[in-house]
Amino acid sequence: MDRQELYRQRLKEANVDVDTLYEEDQETTEELPQDDTAPQASTTVQKDVKDYNLGDNVKEASKAVVAGGIDFVNSVGSLPKLFDKRFYQATDPNNPYTFDAPWIIKSKPITRTRWGKFIQGGVELAGGFVGAGKVMWGMKGLKGLAAIGKTTRVGRVVMGAAQGATYDVISNQSQEQNLARALIDIKPEWATVLDPVATKENMSPALKSIYNIGEGLMIGGLFDAAIEAGGWGIRSYSINAKKAAKKNKLMTPLQKAVDKSEDIDYAAKASQVEIGAKVVYEKRRAKIGKSPKKGKPLKPWANLSKTEKQEVMESFAKENGIEWGSTRDMSTRASKQAKAQKELAEEQLEFDLSKGSPRENPAYYKGGDSTDNPALSSSDNPVEGVRDQIKIRNDLSQKDGSPRGTLTEANIRRIEYSAPGTTIEELDKIAESLGKSPAYLELEGAATKDDLKVITEELMKFINESGNSRLIDIPSENLEKWVKTSFGKPDEITVATGSQVSVFNHLQVRAADVLLGQLLKESRDLSQAGLSVMKEVDLSAQGSLLDNIMARYGVIARLRKEASATHSWRLRAFGGLDEYKKTMAKASQAAQNEVNTFKTLLRSDIDDDLLEQFLHFTATGGGKAQTWKDFDAFFKRKLRGYKGADGYQRNAVLNEMATTGVNSILSGPKTPVRALVGTGLGTVMRPVATIVGATGKGNDRVLRGAYHSLGAMVEARNEAWTKAIADFKSYQMHEEGWRGFTQQKADSEWNAMMKYMDTYGTIGDKAQAKLADSLRNINKLPFLNYGPRIMKSMDVFFSQIIARARQRQLAFDDVYSRTIDSGKVVSDTDLDNMVRQTEKEFEARVWNADGDIHDEMAIFAGNEAKLTQELTGFAKDLDKAFSQTPFLRPYFLFARTGVNALIMTTKYTPLLNRVLKENADIMSKAWDDPDMLQYGIKSQADLEIAQSVAQGRVAIGYGVTATAAWMALNGDITGNGPPDRQLKNTWMQNKWQPRSFRIGDVYISYEALEPFNSFFSLAADIADAQKVMGDEWAGNWYGKLAYMISSNVTNKTFLAGLMQIQDLLTSQGGDAPRALANLANNQIPLSGMRNEIGKVLSPGMRELESGFWQSIGNRNLWADVVTPGEMLPYRYDILDGSKLKDWNPIVRLVNAVLPISLNVGTNETREMLFRSGLNLKQTFNTGPNGESLEGYPDLKSKYQFFMGQQNIEKQLETLFLKNNSIRDSIFKMERDRDRGDVFEASNTVHGKVINEVFRTAKSNAWKMLIADPEYGGKAQRLNFVHQLQLIGNKKRRKGDYKGAKNISDKIKDLEKLPYK
Repeated sequence: MDRQELYRQRLKEANVDVDTLYEEDQETTEELPQDDTAPQASTTVQKDVKDYNLGDNVKEASKAVVAGGIDFVNSVGSLPKLFDKRFYQATDPNNPYTFDAPWIIKSKPITRTRWGKFIQGGVELAGGFVGAGKVMWGMKGLKGLAAIGKTTRVGRVVMGAAQGATYDVISNQSQEQNLARALIDIKPEWATVLDPVATKENMSPALKSIYNIGEGLMIGGLFDAAIEAGGWGIRSYSINAKKAAKKNKLMTPLQKAVDKSEDIDYAAKASQVEIGAKVVYEKRRAKIGKSPKKGKPLKPWANLSKTEKQEVMESFAKENGIEWGSTRDMSTRASKQAKAQKELAEEQLEFDLSKGSPRENPAYYKGGDSTDNPALSSSDNPVEGVRDQIKIRNDLSQKDGSPRGTLTEANIRRIEYSAPGTTIEELDKIAESLGKSPAYLELEGAATKDDLKVITEELMKFINESGNSRLIDIPSENLEKWVKTSFGKPDEITVATGSQVSVFNHLQVRAADVLLGQLLKESRDLSQAGLSVMKEVDLSAQGSLLDNIMARYGVIARLRKEASATHSWRLRAFGGLDEYKKTMAKASQAAQNEVNTFKTLLRSDIDDDLLEQFLHFTATGGGKAQTWKDFDAFFKRKLRGYKGADGYQRNAVLNEMATTGVNSILSGPKTPVRALVGTGLGTVMRPVATIVGATGKGNDRVLRGAYHSLGAMVEARNEAWTKAIADFKSYQMHEEGWRGFTQQKADSEWNAMMKYMDTYGTIGDKAQAKLADSLRNINKLPFLNYGPRIMKSMDVFFSQIIARARQRQLAFDDVYSRTIDSGKVVSDTDLDNMVRQTEKEFEARVWNADGDIHDEMAIFAGNEAKLTQELTGFAKDLDKAFSQTPFLRPYFLFARTGVNALIMTTKYTPLLNRVLKENADIMSKAWDDPDMLQYGIKSQADLEIAQSVAQGRVAIGYGVTATAAWMALNGDITGNGPPDRQLKNTWMQNKWQPRSFRIGDVYISYEALEPFNSFFSLAADIADAQKVMGDEWAGNWYGKLAYMISSNVTNKTFLAGLMQIQDLLTSQGGDAPRALANLANNQIPLSGMRNEIGKVLSPGMRELESGFWQSIGNRNLWADVVTPGEMLPYRYDILDGSKLKDWNPIVRLVNAVLPISLNVGTNETREMLFRSGLNLKQTFNTGPNGESLEGYPDLKSKYQFFMGQQNIEKQLETLFLKNNSIRDSIFKMERDRDRGDVFEASNTVHGKVINEVFRTAKSNAWKMLIADPEYGGKAQRLNFVHQLQLIGNKKRRKGDYKGAKNISDKIKDLEKLPYK
């Protein structure tokens, strides 16, 4: 018998009409109007049941019921709104209509989880059905219609729809969140269509997943009520959806095969129902015929209309628990769960009686907790599981669903202690059932071959103990050949080992897929349920959800062990049944030992940290084939770190070291102050820019709204401060730390990892865990992490201010629009009062029930002000690369802040702002364009505000640019200085300060004035280009332009870190000690604070080289307080002999706390010296004869001191004031360079004279150094070495290499001698 004949025979045996089965668009129920309104994504934020560490309590279901009841009472109490004309006006999404009255209940339980919100909506809607039904169908003229409607199932559905429509008008909730949206909150992927429930069957995989959660918490009945009340029980919706998909040719061959399989099962069920209903009906008709008093005579079955037969059949199906009919009767699910609950109790009682002692808290005990011993409902048709698994793998809307499995709860528990090989027996039972099913035969063919291949490969990997295919290695081409030829035959997958050894046939593959799918997905769903209640329920107690989860893990472990052992035994060609039994028993015992050991570990954890992590791991694992060994890898990855194609996990020790470094760097007092100035300026400048832009456009609404926003910011400061203080105190509760730089695992997760490693870790793991734990405890000390805590609190402060401004602006827009529409003239005072009264109505628009900001515009503006917007493109890729390379991460720590600062500067820069996509989108696209949501724009009003902000920023940029240019031309600001680093250091040694305002002889840094600091520095660089860049840059216009741009860019972004890396690599190791010193110093707590304290207690710039300990010492000058200058020598001003940066105490304190960097220094004489264009960079680094002082910081310091004693500044002052030819020479050189006449400054009148002053001073200072009793010996030796080097160079030029070698040897011997 061929496949087709076998197929038809089995269909006929199932009483299915083969000839009519495949007629397209066949209907089994009356077609109802289809609601084609797709539910939109919910805007209400509830926590997901799978969210980690929620602490949601077990009374969620009762809260949901109470809250739903209150919603119903309030909705009925709001009926007077029907007489308010505003209720009938067009809905404004920014200003939804609300009704308020003294009798409205304003306090109700908050449902924290999404499933709780779903139940709440279902209770309110169910109450509305009853209430609206009594009101509506009790009205005169409708009673008769109601009587007729109630006689038929279809009529009841239509009446229900009418009641629902009526209540939808009454309900307050329908305008902000209906039941569909609550369901979508649980399954966001359902936001566009309701395909996840579009099935003829009783339940889709997606809905089964939700029910697993509900059944696990023993609140499945409430889900039933909510589902039926929501109208998803109407099966014709699914039929119409399928028809539409066929008509539009949207169904793939695989989907069509699944759909046909459903049709077969459903048709077989319909045939079964019809036969049964007919028998019952005819018996009843016969009884009435014999006894007319028992009722009105009934027509013969053949004479009944289609509708009448449908009613009788649906009644029969309901009475017999058969899931069939025009609506899905969800009560059948409840009866299935009740049956499963009873079977579980009986199974446990039977087992306990056989043992002679009862277990703790069994299912047959009635006094347990409401969530104890839940039994999930199951299916008696394995083909349903096959179809569900296919849908989960191939339908995006079902990918997070769960299949309907055939293993009952009692069977799952029984396998824990049953004989070895039980899992294989269960698998074979499922396979045998599939082989007899006509619905399964529809799934055999070309449409499903790819799916079968996928699950076969996955099964082979699962069976292998190590999780790969080395043990059972089947070539892909062989597998494909087997898939093509195996349908309808008992063929087996085979492995060539000299002889053919059987493994699995295709029915067993499908059976294993159904079995694993049920166990894994149910484990996931139960873990999600457990996470939502674990703070209120002891999940580690006997009889809790943990037993359900671990029972499923036990079956999975046994299946893997037993299957692997069976195949390994076959491959080794062992013979005999006894040997097979021994192999199987050993495998089963190993699996049981592993699960029992792990279960004991979970139950022995007093704090439930490990249990919570296990539930989180299972809940978020996607229902993959995981055993406790995967959990072992889960924790070891977190400890050791991991980098692979599927993600990156930083090593725990390195992560804590990184946190230590960030805490240490941010400990300086000026860091939060600078952030305060920058973020505060960014916060205030947005409404200011709005005002400027709206003024230019003449937009009165936007202009006045911006003024109100500014006012709200001022008024919100106290509230924001209170919230910031609270956030500062609760910093350790924030797992994300500060801006992602100080990421911390939750304490529960961390403690779980420590406990697990203490039990299962290797010696190395345990040592690493203890080190990481010690570092973590240090990082958690409040006096060490206050820097990030302050910064985080500051983010909260400004976010709150921005959110209040947004709330005020929304209220103003509403009042302004209503005032304009009314045609009334309102004074500013009255308008302000109206805005304040309306403001509270918009609080929910900006904040959610948990107090978190969820308004998109407020979030966007906050991230923009804080410079925390997500990186994109190259910057994002580079940040990711550095994050995964720990030793490079310190050079790229604050990339997001720097890149966002550069973007903000661009927004203010005329012309340049046009290259930004954000600016182009805002100025050219409509408000409802999908791209606009990323900028927080959701209405035309939002778009007008954003456009005003963009235009206002450009106008402000013009103003700041003009101001900066004027200041630069007057010499009132400084830029980045000359490109030559040594020359720049020379300037700074002469008390010049870069990137600062100049007020008299005082410099004040403008570095903290983001984003305007770049405007000032660029203007100053342009002004200085000809005068102060040095001879080698005088005619290089392209070089100057490149330097001016790059110097301003690298100050802001990741390029600054890249430049440091470049210096490190090109220095041939010279900068390595300094770089290592910085890293080491930052690993010691409070590096920022130590640096500032050192500058206050031990002032003065120090002379140092790039040595490790010198660099460490320079950042810890507090250690030099007792003997100043001993640890590191001072750097002196060669013009007047004073210590550099040896400021008075007041200036020191100001510079330590504020980011303005005061510097009292330059005067007219020094300015003229800078303008002279002379390159003085060698003045401090060489002696008068060219002796190099590099590597001798003590000599360099003393040499500078002696130069300062020559009173060079006084000589230059006299020279510049009394010798007009010197000044004229400087001015003429500047005019010549402006004309493009480039020459060296040393070849001028002033150059010759000034160089002579320095030459004489250097000569005198060197003589004083030679004569110094402490440093003279070292200086003399340096001079002698220099003379020998000159002789050696001369011999080398003459080709006397032997003589040069002798000179080199003498120099080495000389350097070994003592100085004195």
